[in-house]
Amino acid sequence: DTVDEDPSASDLFDDMAESEGGELSLYTSISGSVVLDVVDAFEDATGVDVALYRAANETVEQRLLEEADAGFHGADAVDTAGQSLLVLAGKSLLADYPFDPAPLVDGAVHEGWAATRLQRFVVGWNTEHADRPAAWEALGDPSWKGRIAIEPGDWDWYSRLWTYWVEELGVSEQEADARFERIARNAKVVKGHSLGAQLLAAGEVDALVPAYAHHIDNLAADDAPVAWTPPVEPVILRQNGVAVLQDAQHPAAAALFVEWALGPGQAAYQASGFRSSRRDADAPDGE
Repeated sequence: DTVDEDPSASDLFDDMAESEGGELSLYTSISGSVVLDVVDAFEDATGVDVALYRAANETVEQRLLEEADAGFHGADAVDTAGQSLLVLAGKSLLADYPFDPAPLVDGAVHEGWAATRLQRFVVGWNTEHADRPAAWEALGDPSWKGRIAIEPGDWDWYSRLWTYWVEELGVSEQEADARFERIARNAKVVKGHSLGAQLLAAGEVDALVPAYAHHIDNLAADDAPVAWTPPVEPVILRQNGVAVLQDAQHPAAAALFVEWALGPGQAAYQASGFRSSRRDADAPDGE
């Protein structure tokens, strides 16, 4: 007699997801230019139909908090920014999922979620109107007055750049604060990284801080006059990740999405310009 090998977790979840009805409710902040490619790839790979809710990460976070307060369980899985996942984990809204840290970079597994991709915060500039800024702090020079767009919600970018200046370069805390103040005085506040990138490509602003590297790459691929390489150092990384929601209506489908997103689905994320969270993935161009 022969003994069959144990089925993989994905195979088990695939069978269970089918018994649930083959449906998944996914809340995500993946940008609109990317999310349909990711969802289509998952549906093609698994046969699961995805009901998608997409919004900015702050909006996704707020919706999940409000639904939890109302006792409504609208999402099975969430794929969004790390800072929002930390909030959701702190509210005990994420299931205790057994993520395997072995294939992922150090620090990619957290309480209730794991990083699917690393978002790259960069300086983007319009190549027709501006030269590459010499440094982040150079954007505080008076010559950049009114020429910069800044996204107001990226507190983790602010924190990491501030820490880099103070702890690695030895800048005083007062000077680090002053650098951000000078940049802010030169900037127009634009909410939304996609909108900021579009304004940059249109020449409405000459620099975008912080920009998402993949937004700039995608626009440059369409011949827009934008660039972020050679990068202004440092490139700041944010972990974006995936989680199964507590009391998910389709937990097997949610688990199937998690396993796919951290495994074969990485190809779909990387094709859209994200840096993979897997150890065996190549770093993208420009790093």
